[in-house]
Amino acid sequence: MTEAFAEFLRREASKTKVRRVGSSLYIVEEERRPRHVTPTDFIDALLLRGEPGEHVVVEKSLVRELRYRIDDLESEVKRLRTRSRVLEVLLAASLIALMLSLFR
Repeated sequence: MTEAFAEFLRREASKTKVRRVGSSLYIVEEERRPRHVTPTDFIDALLLRGEPGEHVVVEKSLVRELRYRIDDLESEVKRLRTRSRVLEVLLAASLIALMLSLFR
């Protein structure tokens, strides 16, 4: 297995262009193109409440983070709805108690 890895490294090293200036070696890199050709306006659409384009490219880590955040927000909404219902019941009971105390 180590021989296969060493062979892989040799092949990759042979593809790299090297320039020698004096006693120094410099790697000549080609211009890199972006990995995705289509623009990613997903975050702008989320933050600025705009409409995303027809195609949106998103990294897996961003999708996981968004799913986690959505699940967290949904559980918080459920908790707040329960709390709101309890407060509504307490308010109704307080109003009934106030009315009963005024009519005595």
